[in-house]
Amino acid sequence: MNPKKMSPKTKDQFEQIRKESKAKILDAALKLFGTQGYQNTSISEIMKLAGVSKGLMYHYFSNKEELIKQLLLDVFKETDKLLFVASKATSSEAFENMLRVFFKSLRDDFEKLTLWINLGMQLDKFDFARDLCNTKMNESIVFIEKLLVELKWPDPTGEAKILVALLDGISIQYLWFKQDYPLDELEKVLLNKYCK
Repeated sequence: MNPKKMSPKTKDQFEQIRKESKAKILDAALKLFGTQGYQNTSISEIMKLAGVSKGLMYHYFSNKEELIKQLLLDVFKETDKLLFVASKATSSEAFENMLRVFFKSLRDDFEKLTLWINLGMQLDKFDFARDLCNTKMNESIVFIEKLLVELKWPDPTGEAKILVALLDGISIQYLWFKQDYPLDELEKVLLNKYCK
């Protein structure tokens, strides 16, 4: 019998393992919070679904509140990246990119959309989450308003608020009526309206 020598893991390998473990925990938390509700989900259920030990779980997150904060921060980090990329284009191109990414994310990540909308319905229970979401919503409105000003849109402030509410409504209705929902048609309507 020839025992294989095990080489020690490199710093990069350990970092990759840490990232994967943390991602498993966050994915499990999102799935359980979105399906069972935040209040009805225990840390032990998250650990079990993620396939991690109690020690590893508490190494990354000391409680459920830290988990939900990290989930929100991760989503907002992605949103900020998209808005930053969009801001480098002309106003019309930025608008088109923003709308196309929005509709693509609805189509490509339906499970995550479902979980986020369900979780979003619970945010009133958490002051930190409500405040953070409100801040991000207002940042989105300001970003869209800036684009509308550059496009010389009448009442850019009101239009930006209406568009943000409309996109939220589209997300919720798509969740309810997925196969029967006219998502492609709405995308075309909005692209025609804002990106002529």
